[in-house]
Order: sequence, then C-alpha cells, then structure tokens
Amino acid sequence: NQSTRINELEEEKAGILKPGPRHAITAVSCDFDNDGDLDVLVSGMSGAGDFTKLYKNLSIKANSKPTAPANLQSNRSGDNATLSWAKSTDTETPQKGLSYNVYISTVSKAGNVKTSMSNVTDGYRKIVYSGNTGQNNSYTIKNLIQGQTYYWSVQAVDHAFAGGYFATETIILDPTKANQSISFSALANKTLGDAPFELTATASSGLTVSYSSSNTAVATIIGKTVTIAGAGTTTITASQAGNENYNPAPNVDQNLTVTGGAIPFLNVSSNDLTIAAAANSTCSFNITSNISWSINDNQSWLTENPSSGSNNSSITVTAGANTATSERTAIVTVTGTGVTAQTVTVTQQGVTPILSLSVSPQSLTVDAPENSIATFNITSNTSWNLASNKDWISISNLSGSNNALITVTASANTSADERMANINVTGVGVNSKIVTVTQKAGRKILSISVSPDTLHFGQSDQLTGSFTITSNTNWVIHTSEEWLSFDDISGNGNGIITVTSQANPADYSREGTIIVTGGGVGSRLVYAVQKGIPTGINEYLSEGFSVYPNPASDQLYISFKTSTLNTGICIYDIYGKEIYSAKATTSPYEIDLNGIQSGIYIVRTVNDQFSSTNKILIHH
Repeated sequence: NQSTRINELEEEKAGILKPGPRHAITAVSCDFDNDGDLDVLVSGMSGAGDFTKLYKNLSIKANSKPTAPANLQSNRSGDNATLSWAKSTDTETPQKGLSYNVYISTVSKAGNVKTSMSNVTDGYRKIVYSGNTGQNNSYTIKNLIQGQTYYWSVQAVDHAFAGGYFATETIILDPTKANQSISFSALANKTLGDAPFELTATASSGLTVSYSSSNTAVATIIGKTVTIAGAGTTTITASQAGNENYNPAPNVDQNLTVTGGAIPFLNVSSNDLTIAAAANSTCSFNITSNISWSINDNQSWLTENPSSGSNNSSITVTAGANTATSERTAIVTVTGTGVTAQTVTVTQQGVTPILSLSVSPQSLTVDAPENSIATFNITSNTSWNLASNKDWISISNLSGSNNALITVTASANTSADERMANINVTGVGVNSKIVTVTQKAGRKILSISVSPDTLHFGQSDQLTGSFTITSNTNWVIHTSEEWLSFDDISGNGNGIITVTSQANPADYSREGTIIVTGGGVGSRLVYAVQKGIPTGINEYLSEGFSVYPNPASDQLYISFKTSTLNTGICIYDIYGKEIYSAKATTSPYEIDLNGIQSGIYIVRTVNDQFSSTNKILIHH
C-alpha cells in the first residue's frame, strides 16, 4: 500500500484535514467506490480517542484509464525470454509517470506463472500499488520450460493506481519451433433468423483452426459452424494452439453483428439420456426456449414433469421398473409453434442378470484306447475356467464365457483297471462344478520273460531256478510234474517265480512243463530240464547234434556229429503228448512238418552216447 504519515492534526472541517501539534494519523489513498478517482482512508488517534474514517473524493472530474500498451514483443533465448512493449499514454498522468503490470501463464489469461493482481478482462487493480515491472517497459522471465507454451500481456497503471486495459494477449514463442499465423477475414453482418454458416479461417501451418464466441447469447460455435442465437454483437476468436513443430499462432478476432428482433427457438440440453433399471429411477434435461412447448413420449413406462410450459425449464424423466436383462428405449418429443421439434432418446438399463453355471452330464466315460473322447456342455452367462487333476486327459477349451461344448480327450489306459479324473469348472460369481471322467480298463496282457527260456536243474535235491512274469492281470501257476514246486502259485501283476526241483533218481534227464494261466488271456509255458544220475554215458552232450531251422515251417533237420545208430527222435506238444517218433538213419535226418500244426514243441533225441531236449517253434 501507499500511505502517508501525518504527524499533526488540528481540526477537521468539511472533509479537510488540518495539522495540529499533538496527534498522529495514517492515511491511505485508494479508489474505494471505483468511480475513477482516489479516496482517502484515515486511521489514528485524537483527543477523543482512536478513530478510522473514509473520506470520499467528490470531485466532478473522474480519473481516466491509461491506454493499453502496443507493439508487444518477446525474444526467447534458451530458458529465458525478454518481453517488451511500447509505452502507454494517459490524460492525467505523464507517460514517464506510468508503471506497467505484466501477467505470464501457461494457460491463456490465467497468470499462473506471474500474476498481475488485476482483472484481465477490464484491467481493474485488486491492490493499490504500482505495476509489477515498475516504470520499465520490458521484463525478463527466467527458467522457462522447454516445449511449454507461455501466454502474456501487459497493462499500464497511472498515478492513481488505476489499471488500464490489458493489451491483446500474445505468446512467448519457442525458438525451436516454427511460427505460424492465422488468416481470418472480416465477418458479414447477420440478421436474426439467418441459417448457420461456417467459418473459414486458415493457419499458415495447415493445422486446424478452432473458434470461440465471446457472447453465446448472440452466436454459438460447434466446430467451425456458427449458429445465430440472438441480436447483438459478439467477438469470434480464431486460434491455433500449435504442436510439436509449430508455436501457437496469435489469436485473430473478428466481430459479428446480428440485427433483428427475437425469433422463436427451442433447444434441449441433451438428445440421449440413460436411466437405471429400478422403479422410479430418474434423469433430466433442460429446455432452452422463448415460446410455449409441450412434451410427449412413445412408451407407457416413462413420464415427464412438467409435461408442458414456456421459456426455459428443467425436465425430470421418471421410469418404471425394467425387469428384463436387456435395455429398452423411449423417444421423448418436445414440440412448439414455429420451431423444429426436439427429440430425446431415453435408454433404460436392464436388470443385472443372476449369474449361473451348470454342466451336463456331470459324469463321462471314455474308452481305453489312445485319443478316446467324450463331451459335456457348459450352460452359463458368465466367464469360466477348467482344470483337471490328472494329466492323462486334455480339454478342448480351458477358459471361455457363456455356453460351450467341451471335448475331453484321453490318452491310452494300459492298465487292467479303470481310472478316474475330475474336471473342476469354476466361474465368476458362481459355485464351481465337477465333471467326473472314468476311463475303461485297458486290454489285459500276460507275458513271461525267462532267461534262459528253459530252466535247467542239476540232478541233486532242492536246486532252484527262476523266471519272470510281466502281467497286468491275475495269474495262476501249475504243473503236472511232482518234482517241481514254486514259491508262489498265484498272483497279480509282475512277479519273479522261484522253482525248486527234487533229486532225479533216474540215470537219464527228465523234462517238465510249467503252465502260467491268466484270466482271459490264455496260457504261457516255461520248460524245466533236470539231469539224471551220471552213468558214464555223456547224455548231456547237446553239442553232439544240432536241430535246424528254428523256427521251422515245412521241414526240420537233425544233424549228428557222431554215429546216428539207435538214435531215437520224439516230438512232444506243450502238454507232453507225443506227436512224432522215429529212429534216425541218416545225418542230417529230415522230418516233414506239414502234418504238424503251428506251435511250440519239444524235440527229444536219445542214443547210447547222449540224450538231449530242444524247444522249437513250428510256423506255417
């Protein structure tokens, strides 16, 4: 504030202060009543005590505002910019006595970087003080942000601290960007009732120009289309904000004058409204008009209040309950004389659906072979996910929404037992479901591994040998040979069987057949050969002859390395039945197999030098 210290006060007559010898006051000058001249606020002490008084200036001649500065220039270098302008003039204050007041902002007319403490529209000062640049007609601002657009303007302040109008706002240009300008021709006068028209300003950069109207009661602008609203004058401003390559262009103003009396008009604030599903839900729109109007709609579930009126009004729309999950619409029509009817589309939301999830069937059966499939249906109105607790099944869709057909594919079940898996179906906002998948048992397999495939025992008592059973079913072991016994005679799955022989009391070898029988898979054979008591004859020289080929088809040959004299040849089936018997007379000795069925057989050869048993396969 500007204040004056008055050391003496003698008397006060008709608003005139006279100095006296004993008392002090403080006086502040300001235009309290905003009439263009300075008033005085006095506060202090007198013989009667403390006082505060306002002295109004009743001068007939009002103080005039200074002119707005002209020729605004900005020179930006790096992070700094120097602003300059031509000095203003004033009727009462000499030019050298004027001070200047600047605002700078990142938003037009905001003053958020440097405030002017003035009203940017009419220049009215909010404080009693000189301008923020003093009497200088230039100002330097530092630490500007690269790429940021800055707006600025300046006003003059006279010796009465009255602020003049601000100069037309301008932009601190970024030297890294190209400048641009706007070409905007003067606008022709219009008459109330004229049709909307388009503005044709262009920017030298080729960028799109935007527009604004200072008085929307005279004209409104959407895009580049101007609609006449009433008689009067408005300023149409063309602007282009720039981009990464161009500085903002200086705004260009053109006045638009509209003549003529009022014409009827009718407008609604919105042509589309949304309303909730619940009963008595509401929404609203505004009517702007200068005539009488009435409202009707095309649906019984909608009401409007008021349903008729004149001039401007707010309309409340009330809906009945929408019990469906789908939305519904109604058309509200506002009509008046001499104007185009206005329509408002009201869309009422549907009720929130009750989420559901079901599966059918809940139990599936698939066959044992590889890639066997089964399907089930999901019926749902929400999203869902699937997961299995077994890795032997795969699922066609692990996630989805709404209804779906799901295919389940199983890998081969090689087990003799059926197996089960669960598919867990989960959904958003619903209880999960379980689909049980049962896969049928695989084909039963019984196989025997023996190494060697024939068990050989010495003549002594309690000698052992073993063979291996590989199976996925139950099995039973039996033999007709009393001199053979087993540690297990039955079992399930794989097993190693130990065979124990009793002593052979004879002086020749003996053979036995062990039969392994599985449920539904037939039988498998293991052969056992036990030496006899030694007699001096080398009955174990199996190398004294050879049997070939093995397997055989049409003929079998037995070749002897020594004499064939008295060599007996017998062939037995797996059950010990003799199907061939002869005396060897030549070497090799030929046996015709055409009368013998395909299968496994035992060939026994015996003479006075050796005896031996061989297993052969006949395959036709």
